[in-house]
Amino acid sequence: KKASVLSTIITTVGNFGVQMNYQAISVALIVMSVSVCTKDKDDCKDGEQETWVLSSATAVVFAGSIAGQLCMGYAGDVMGRTNAMGLTQFIAIISALFSAVLPMGDATQKYMTIIICRFFLGIGLGGVYPLAATKAAEDASSGGTNPAASAKSFFWQTPGSLAPWILALIFTASDLSTNMRWRLLLGLGVIPGTIVLICVMLENEQRYERTHKPSLDINDIYRKESIVAEAIEHKDVWLKLIGTGGSWFIFDVCYYGVGLFGGEILDSMGGESDDISSDHSIVQLSWKQLVALSMGIPGVILTISLMPYMTLKNLQIAGFFLTAIGFVVMAVCFFPLKKHFPDVLFAMYCFLLFALQFGPNVTTYVIPSTVYPKEVRSTMNGLSAASGKLGAVAGAYIFGAVVDVTSLPTVMTLCACLSVVGMVITYYFIEELEDDESEEGMNASTSKLIDEKT
Repeated sequence: KKASVLSTIITTVGNFGVQMNYQAISVALIVMSVSVCTKDKDDCKDGEQETWVLSSATAVVFAGSIAGQLCMGYAGDVMGRTNAMGLTQFIAIISALFSAVLPMGDATQKYMTIIICRFFLGIGLGGVYPLAATKAAEDASSGGTNPAASAKSFFWQTPGSLAPWILALIFTASDLSTNMRWRLLLGLGVIPGTIVLICVMLENEQRYERTHKPSLDINDIYRKESIVAEAIEHKDVWLKLIGTGGSWFIFDVCYYGVGLFGGEILDSMGGESDDISSDHSIVQLSWKQLVALSMGIPGVILTISLMPYMTLKNLQIAGFFLTAIGFVVMAVCFFPLKKHFPDVLFAMYCFLLFALQFGPNVTTYVIPSTVYPKEVRSTMNGLSAASGKLGAVAGAYIFGAVVDVTSLPTVMTLCACLSVVGMVITYYFIEELEDDESEEGMNASTSKLIDEKT
């Protein structure tokens, strides 16, 4: 079965918007660093602000994303994937718009307003993970799930992460003021969400024309709430969460741990500027980031290409293995290469990013949409995704403390060890199920429950 055009747009553009908005704040903080300064001007030219600015900007998005993944995942099971997608995109649109328009006053007031808006934006973006993955897999299958469709929709997160850096490059060639630039970077994130919301309304309208039933029915919501409540009591559902949530947690610990030394590697490439917000500095940094982030494209494409020939489980194990190798090589070579061959170090860093994007980056997103029963698929997908974001928090904060007392190669070694743990979790807790077989096997345990409720 082929998913409808509207369904494809909803899931692909939704994923594009997630990473576009996640990356936008990183770019905006650089662009506005000097003009909206909370410290000494010289510090702001180096990209430094008061500690609470950078830490809160990261923390609130993670916190909001976790809330969105949990709440919207559940909403996807009780009110439908499409309706919940419309709700989560509405929250994201309003939050992105407010983060661009509302900041006024002095630097502290502006950053506080942005941070508050980013929390609610995180809720909207986080909700896309379980809903887009589940909707893409289900709409492209006749009664089962299609992992390849889910993976193809996920692919668009990588181009989405490139978009703010491309915009930053374009703005350097314009006469726009710095104030307008950072506001546009934050505000243009409403475009993907608006497209998705329009398609959601059109899809609901088409469904109504076919069935003459409203897309939302309060009695149906109550019935599904009861089904979800009883279905999640099944022990096998929670055992599977060890595999889907645990592997996603491990992957995000490693993925966000890379951010600790990624900036140092980029800095070692030279081309430093006395003003991080200058056009010259932004052009150089944007090109470095675009090259590094583009490594995700071949990694995701290779994963999708191998899906007809390898199970999701084996792909995930292979990806964790490749990542472990990359971290070990980086740990051994980091300091010698940084000092004498920074270009080679950057090439190795790009390989590591490729390894991270291959396998687990895709499979941790796709597997939860195939191994759970349909009635709790979105809920458990949300729990798995939230586990990943908890791993992101761990990677960003725990490894930061480790670096302070040890060194970056120590962090890389720990990431290599965690990748091996990810292989073990995948091997023992992820089932070997193939596309529609997973649907039949997983629904068998709850078919009786559904019959009783309907």
